[in-house]
Amino acid sequence: MPGSPAGKDPLRATVSPAAEKQLPVRRSTPGKETILLIEPEGKARGLARFILNRQGYRVIETDCSSTVLALWESESTSVDLLLTDVALPEGISGSALADQLRQTKPELKVLYTSGDVAGNEAEDVPAGQEIVPKPYTADKLLQAIRNCLV
Repeated sequence: MPGSPAGKDPLRATVSPAAEKQLPVRRSTPGKETILLIEPEGKARGLARFILNRQGYRVIETDCSSTVLALWESESTSVDLLLTDVALPEGISGSALADQLRQTKPELKVLYTSGDVAGNEAEDVPAGQEIVPKPYTADKLLQAIRNCLV
């Protein structure tokens, strides 16, 4: 094309590496991993389940830590990722629960969600662990999951 540098396509957009990390997740192959979802709030749990199922993940879900332990006995070998709210009912935090599950499966990947990222909840999450703030978009949740699983 006249006026364009040699070898450069003027119609092709370039994306910076920083911006590329924020692009929506578009995968041609569905997720194959199993995700243990712990979300105390019913609507948020239903939304997360819908997003994950639509992407092809197998989802095992519960609303509290006491049922997680029962599920864990039969499902621990198949679970690839724990997706948990930071604040759980029954006096246990998501990070304390993750520590407990990692006693039997140290390689368990964990991703936290929270409606109070700027508040006290974030203090309960180990340094270096990602927190997905609520409300989240499907793309943000799926990108955080992919980042955690790779």
